[in-house]
This record gives sequence, C-alpha cells and structure tokens, in this order.
Amino acid sequence: MNRLRRRRHAPEYSRADGSPDVVKLVATMPFKVYGMNGNPLGLRLVSFGHGATGGVIDHIDFGYMSGPLHLTGGAPREERLIGIWQGPVVSYRDIDVEALYAIRGIVDHGADFHRHWNLNEIERAPRHGVNANIAGAHAVVELASWQEPEQITLANIELHDHSIRATSLNLTDEELLRCLETLVVLQENQGTLTQHQQDFDRASQELQYLWTHLKG
Repeated sequence: MNRLRRRRHAPEYSRADGSPDVVKLVATMPFKVYGMNGNPLGLRLVSFGHGATGGVIDHIDFGYMSGPLHLTGGAPREERLIGIWQGPVVSYRDIDVEALYAIRGIVDHGADFHRHWNLNEIERAPRHGVNANIAGAHAVVELASWQEPEQITLANIELHDHSIRATSLNLTDEELLRCLETLVVLQENQGTLTQHQQDFDRASQELQYLWTHLKG
C-alpha cells in the first residue's frame, strides 16, 4: 500500500454508495480547511481523515502523492508525498511527538522506524523561518529537514488561530514551500474542493484495481 495511510470514514461523511465524501467532511468542519490548489508538482489527494477530542472535531488531515499508487512497501521509492494536519489553536511546533507521528505517516521503514527516526533527532534538527503568502495572508513557515535516511521536511505554520503541520518526502524545502503557497480555504474555493474529491476517487479506483489484480 502507498505510504500515506488509508483511512476509514464515518457514515456521516460518506455518499449514498458508501464511498468517502471529502466535500461533505469539509463542509461540516467547524473551522477553515486549507488544501493545495492546482496539483502542484503533480501532487493529488489520495487520503484524508479527521479527529476529535471530547466529541469535538479538532483536526483534519490530507495526504497528497505524486506518481502511481502501489500496495507494497520495501525499498525507498521516488514518489513525492505531503501529509497535512491542521486545526484551530494547537501549535504543532511545540509537540515533538506529533512530529514523529507525522514522519511515520509518510516513511516506510517498518520495524526499523525508530532506529532511523526518534525524538532526539527531531529535537536536534536545525530550524529556520521563511516568509510566505498563504491564502492571501502573510505567514512564517518554520522548516526542519533531514536528508538521511530519506529526504524529509517538516513545516509548521500558524495563521491567526489556525495551525498547519506539513510533512513531505522527496521534496526540497523550496519545493514544499511552493506547494504550501498554493493553499486555499476549501470552503471558499469550490473548484479546488471538487478537484480534491475527483483526485481521491481516482486514487481509490486505482487501489481497487491493484487489489483486484493482486488477488487474481
């Protein structure tokens, strides 16, 4: 399976046929939801989900990927991945264990993961801030990156009372920043939201095709 984890979706965020409905999910979020516009670097939505604390939804997450989907892990591949977690108030910059979870969501080292990635590595990583324009607003993007064992960049953004953490695989800092500058508020950009649904549907069809042929 591709490195971005597939998610189960609650019935209230599904269409009549049971397929996941990102449009409905975004429409019910109690906060602005940002998504990448225009498929930068060929990245498309392949997974999404949400989480809640005390019954209140407090974050939504998107997984974007370029290149063909695959079902198996193994050797590092050349596809590009971006995972985006976002929600109100929470400052992801200050939660290192969440950074570790974010990296685990896109790399594929199995049982060896913690040999390569751990909290000490995250705490030691040099960080620098870069000015960016996101959805028409000025933002400072805090970047931390590693070249080994894989090319990973973490980006933390705070927009007023909204926090975003982006984690990328096989993108340079500059490429990730360019992608983040395409972020728009999905509730205000129906065309981009529709594209997200179409991309997700195509990815789901590709995975179904792969599963069918693997079983055959």
